[in-house]
Amino acid sequence: MRLPPLFRCLSLSLCLILLLTLSGCGASSRSDSSNPEKNQAGGSPSSAPHNGVAEQAAADKASPEGGKAPIPPAGVNDRKMTYTVDMDLRVENMETAQAQVQEIFRSLGGYILEGNMHTTGNNPTAIVKGRVPAPRLDEALQDITQAGKVLSQTMNTKDVTDQLVDWQARLNALKEKERRLLRLVDTAGELKTILELEREIASTRGEIESLNGRLQGLEKSVEMSTITVKLQERPVNPGVQTSIWSGFGVEMGGALSTSLNAFSYLLKTALLAAIFFLPFGLLGWGGYWLYKRWKDRRKDSPE
Repeated sequence: MRLPPLFRCLSLSLCLILLLTLSGCGASSRSDSSNPEKNQAGGSPSSAPHNGVAEQAAADKASPEGGKAPIPPAGVNDRKMTYTVDMDLRVENMETAQAQVQEIFRSLGGYILEGNMHTTGNNPTAIVKGRVPAPRLDEALQDITQAGKVLSQTMNTKDVTDQLVDWQARLNALKEKERRLLRLVDTAGELKTILELEREIASTRGEIESLNGRLQGLEKSVEMSTITVKLQERPVNPGVQTSIWSGFGVEMGGALSTSLNAFSYLLKTALLAAIFFLPFGLLGWGGYWLYKRWKDRRKDSPE
C-alpha cells in the first residue's frame, strides 16, 4: 500500500533528524575520548602541572630580567652612616669638666682630635673634639651630659652607602686598568711604547692611592663618630650691694673716672691746638719784630 506523499515527506524528515542526532553524539564522544586533558579541567589534580607552567610564564613576563626575581633593596641596617654631634655645656669648673670629657672619649675606645681653652673677659671657654666608636655614641652622649648643663645639642647624620659603593667600584676599575697596563708592558717591543705605558701606570697608581686614602677616611668616619663639646664656665656674679656706702663708692669712682677722662681730653685738645697755631704765631712774632726794628731805625735816623 502506497503512503500519501505528505506522510512520506514527514517520514524522511524524521529519519534525517534521527541520523543527524546520532552522528552528532558520536562526534562528541570521539572528541572527548581523544582529549582527556579537557575532561580533567576544573580543579582536578592533573591540571596542577599546567597551572604551574602558566604561573611561571606569567612570572617571566612580570620579571624585568626574563625570569629572574628582582633583588630586594638593602635594609636599613645595611646602610653606612656617619654621625657628627655638636654640644654646648655650662659647667662649674672648666678644668675639671674638660678633663672629665677627655676621659670619657678615652674610656669608650675613642681618642681626642682637638682640645683648647681660652678666656674672653671673665668667662673662660674650652673646646674638646674627639671620636668614639659609632656603636657607643649614645653611651658617650649620656656620659658627657653628666659633666654639666646641656645648653644645646645637634646631630648631623649622613648616608654614605652609595658613595662608598661608587668609590670601591672606581678603585677596582683602576686596579684592573693597572693590571692590563702591566701586561702590555711585558709584551711591548718599542721603547717609546714602553715609556708611554709606564707614564700611564704611574698616573693610574697615583689615582689609586688618592682614592684609596679617601675611601679609608670615609670608612673610618663610619666606624668612628665625631663629637665636638664646647664648655662654658658659669659666669661669676658681681654680688649684691649690701650698704649704701658701697654704692656711693662705685658712683664716686665713676664720677672721678669721668672727670679724669674729660680733663685728659681737654689737655689733649689744647696741646693739639697749640701745635696747630705755633707756625702762625712764629710768623706773626717775626713780622712784628721786623716792623718794630724798621720803625726804630726811622726814629733814630736824622730828618
